[in-house]
Amino acid sequence: MTVMVLTSGRMTATGRKIYEVMLHISQVRLDAMNAMPPADYMFEAPLAAMLRSSGASENDRTDAKRYLKEMRDFTVDWESTAPGDGVKWQGFSMLSEVIIELRNGENWVRWSFPPTIIAALRDPASGHGSILK
Repeated sequence: MTVMVLTSGRMTATGRKIYEVMLHISQVRLDAMNAMPPADYMFEAPLAAMLRSSGASENDRTDAKRYLKEMRDFTVDWESTAPGDGVKWQGFSMLSEVIIELRNGENWVRWSFPPTIIAALRDPASGHGSILK
């Protein structure tokens, strides 16, 4: 059995929906890549489109920053209780880095994930996929 336990931070329902949009965008981009992206790779999307896709207000950059901070501060302990599992404990944040930048008058979000989440998005059947359920 694999258990994920919140160790710090707080995520609202809207923050979780935005995170799911970010996961989806990232998985689509990873599927289009021939290889694993470099460690400094950042996914990106227009902020308004992300907010619209999550059902949040498109125009509130202040709220968007709060949701993105929630994700950055949200840390997880992943623990396996199965007797034969090699990894017994792992801790990580849901986002490694997040940036809002202005491009041609439009806010864009850029983000990166820890390696464990990228591996789970790239190959959900690898066993790492269980961390995203």
